[in-house]
Amino acid sequence: HEGDAVAETLAKLPVHIVHNPSYAQGEMLSSLQAGLLALPDSTAACLVVMGDQPFLDGRVLGRVLSAYVEGRGEIVIPTHRGERGHPVLIGRRFWPDLLAHERGAPRDVIRRYPEQTALIEVHTDSILRDLDTPEEYRRARFLAGLS
Repeated sequence: HEGDAVAETLAKLPVHIVHNPSYAQGEMLSSLQAGLLALPDSTAACLVVMGDQPFLDGRVLGRVLSAYVEGRGEIVIPTHRGERGHPVLIGRRFWPDLLAHERGAPRDVIRRYPEQTALIEVHTDSILRDLDTPEEYRRARFLAGLS
Protein backbone atom coordinates (compact mmCIF):
# COMPACT_ATOMS: atom_id res chain seq x y z
CA HIS A 1 0.00 0.00 0.00
CA GLU A 2 1.61 3.24 -1.17
CA GLY A 3 4.95 1.43 -1.45
CA ASP A 4 6.59 4.18 -3.52
CA ALA A 5 5.75 6.82 -0.91
CA VAL A 6 7.08 4.61 1.88
CA ALA A 7 10.29 3.92 -0.06
CA GLU A 8 10.78 7.64 -0.71
CA THR A 9 10.27 8.49 2.96
CA LEU A 10 12.79 5.86 4.07
CA ALA A 11 15.31 6.43 1.26
CA LYS A 12 18.02 7.93 3.49
CA LEU A 13 17.71 5.33 6.23
CA PRO A 14 19.73 2.09 6.36
CA VAL A 15 16.76 -0.15 5.61
CA HIS A 16 16.07 -2.82 3.02
CA ILE A 17 12.57 -2.49 1.63
CA VAL A 18 10.79 -5.71 0.74
CA HIS A 19 7.79 -5.58 -1.56
CA ASN A 20 4.92 -7.93 -0.74
CA PRO A 21 3.18 -8.76 -4.02
CA SER A 22 0.21 -10.13 -2.05
CA TYR A 23 -0.36 -7.07 0.15
CA ALA A 24 -3.80 -6.44 -1.32
CA GLN A 25 -5.06 -9.62 0.34
CA GLY A 26 -4.87 -7.65 3.56
CA GLU A 27 -3.34 -10.46 5.59
CA MET A 28 -0.31 -9.76 7.75
CA LEU A 29 0.86 -13.32 7.12
CA SER A 30 1.86 -12.60 3.51
CA SER A 31 3.89 -9.56 4.59
CA LEU A 32 5.68 -11.59 7.24
CA GLN A 33 6.39 -14.33 4.70
CA ALA A 34 7.85 -11.82 2.22
CA GLY A 35 10.07 -10.42 4.96
CA LEU A 36 11.26 -13.84 6.11
CA LEU A 37 12.20 -14.81 2.55
CA ALA A 38 14.29 -11.64 2.21
CA LEU A 39 16.40 -12.24 5.33
CA PRO A 40 19.94 -13.61 5.04
CA ASP A 41 20.55 -17.27 5.91
CA SER A 42 22.61 -16.14 8.90
CA THR A 43 19.57 -14.56 10.59
CA ALA A 44 18.74 -16.48 13.79
CA ALA A 45 15.37 -14.90 14.57
CA CYS A 46 13.00 -12.18 13.44
CA LEU A 47 11.32 -9.52 15.51
CA VAL A 48 7.80 -8.80 14.27
CA VAL A 49 6.99 -5.18 15.08
CA MET A 50 3.71 -3.61 14.00
CA GLY A 51 3.96 -0.45 11.93
CA ASP A 52 0.96 1.12 13.66
CA GLN A 53 2.26 1.08 17.24
CA PRO A 54 3.76 4.55 17.73
CA PHE A 55 3.50 4.26 21.52
CA LEU A 56 5.62 1.11 21.78
CA ASP A 57 8.01 1.49 24.70
CA GLY A 58 11.59 0.81 23.57
CA ARG A 59 12.33 -1.00 26.83
CA VAL A 60 9.92 -3.71 25.70
CA LEU A 61 12.18 -4.42 22.72
CA GLY A 62 15.09 -4.86 25.10
CA ARG A 63 13.15 -7.24 27.32
CA VAL A 64 12.03 -9.38 24.38
CA LEU A 65 15.52 -9.54 22.86
CA SER A 66 17.10 -10.30 26.24
CA ALA A 67 14.69 -13.16 26.89
CA TYR A 68 15.67 -14.71 23.56
CA VAL A 69 19.41 -14.26 24.11
CA GLU A 70 19.09 -15.73 27.62
CA GLY A 71 17.46 -18.83 26.12
CA ARG A 72 14.09 -18.36 27.82
CA GLY A 73 12.24 -19.22 24.61
CA GLU A 74 12.67 -19.57 20.87
CA ILE A 75 9.46 -17.59 20.52
CA VAL A 76 9.12 -14.58 22.83
CA ILE A 77 5.86 -12.71 23.33
CA PRO A 78 5.35 -9.72 25.64
CA THR A 79 2.20 -9.73 27.77
CA HIS A 80 0.45 -7.05 29.77
CA ARG A 81 -1.94 -8.25 32.47
CA GLY A 82 -2.02 -11.62 30.74
CA GLU A 83 -2.86 -10.28 27.27
CA ARG A 84 -0.39 -11.03 24.47
CA GLY A 85 0.94 -8.18 22.37
CA HIS A 86 3.72 -7.12 19.99
CA PRO A 87 6.57 -7.20 19.16
CA VAL A 88 6.92 -10.98 18.86
CA LEU A 89 10.29 -12.64 18.36
CA ILE A 90 10.29 -15.85 16.32
CA GLY A 91 13.31 -18.13 16.06
CA ARG A 92 14.36 -19.34 12.63
CA ARG A 93 13.37 -22.98 13.16
CA PHE A 94 9.69 -21.94 13.08
CA TRP A 95 9.97 -20.06 9.80
CA PRO A 96 9.25 -23.08 7.57
CA ASP A 97 5.88 -23.48 9.31
CA LEU A 98 5.15 -19.78 8.87
CA LEU A 99 6.15 -19.91 5.20
CA ALA A 100 3.98 -22.98 4.56
CA HIS A 101 0.95 -21.48 6.34
CA GLU A 102 -1.47 -20.38 3.61
CA ARG A 103 -4.23 -18.55 5.47
CA GLY A 104 -4.88 -17.07 8.85
CA ALA A 105 -2.47 -15.34 11.15
CA PRO A 106 1.06 -16.02 12.38
CA ARG A 107 -0.40 -16.69 15.83
CA ASP A 108 -2.03 -19.84 14.41
CA VAL A 109 1.47 -21.26 13.89
CA ILE A 110 2.94 -19.85 17.10
CA ARG A 111 0.24 -21.46 19.25
CA ARG A 112 1.46 -24.89 18.11
CA TYR A 113 4.63 -24.39 20.16
CA PRO A 114 3.69 -23.49 23.75
CA GLU A 115 6.72 -25.28 25.21
CA GLN A 116 9.10 -23.17 23.14
CA THR A 117 7.29 -19.90 23.86
CA ALA A 118 8.32 -17.47 26.60
CA LEU A 119 5.66 -15.03 27.76
CA ILE A 120 7.33 -11.92 29.17
CA GLU A 121 5.14 -9.74 31.40
CA VAL A 122 5.74 -6.03 30.81
CA HIS A 123 4.42 -3.04 32.75
CA THR A 124 3.12 -1.08 29.79
CA ASP A 125 0.06 -1.48 27.64
CA SER A 126 1.98 -0.07 24.67
CA ILE A 127 2.30 -3.66 23.39
CA LEU A 128 -1.49 -3.72 22.95
CA ARG A 129 -2.10 -0.23 21.56
CA ASP A 130 -2.18 0.40 17.84
CA LEU A 131 -3.80 2.85 15.47
CA ASP A 132 -6.20 1.16 13.06
CA THR A 133 -8.49 3.99 12.01
CA PRO A 134 -8.11 7.64 10.97
CA GLU A 135 -10.00 8.62 14.14
CA GLU A 136 -7.51 6.74 16.34
CA TYR A 137 -4.67 8.44 14.47
CA ARG A 138 -6.20 11.92 14.94
CA ARG A 139 -6.78 11.24 18.63
CA ALA A 140 -3.20 10.06 19.11
CA ARG A 141 -1.89 13.21 17.41
CA PHE A 142 -4.11 15.34 19.64
CA LEU A 143 -2.96 13.57 22.81
CA ALA A 144 0.67 13.99 21.73
CA GLY A 145 0.11 17.72 21.19
CA LEU A 146 0.66 17.49 17.44
CA SER A 147 -2.66 18.89 16.25
